[in-house]
Amino acid sequence: MRRQYQEDNRPNIEVEFLYERRAFYGLRFINHGKCTAQNVKIVLDATFINSLPEPVFSNYCEKLNQKTCVIGVGQHYDLYIGSNNKYKTIRTKNQQREELHIKQMVKHMKVFLILIWKIMQ
Repeated sequence: MRRQYQEDNRPNIEVEFLYERRAFYGLRFINHGKCTAQNVKIVLDATFINSLPEPVFSNYCEKLNQKTCVIGVGQHYDLYIGSNNKYKTIRTKNQQREELHIKQMVKHMKVFLILIWKIMQ
């Protein structure tokens, strides 16, 4: 009876692949158990960390490797391992379009102000 109670009331950690806001990739560690998970240690292989294409995320994973954390019941811990490079390029293209649009608006405003100035004279 006691063994059955301990099996039912224990932490149950599952890992999901995470793709958040169409920008970031990662791993989500979720506690689906009935008890808080103490001393959760996430261990990542050095070859995995070195294979990450973006140095920001590889440095982040290297710092978090072998560290312990606590995950409550129904809580999760996210570990980001990369980003969507297409998102970055689309964003910069949109910024360039916005800058061009603003320049055109300023040009038209100058012409409009010159016309108003000539009419007022």
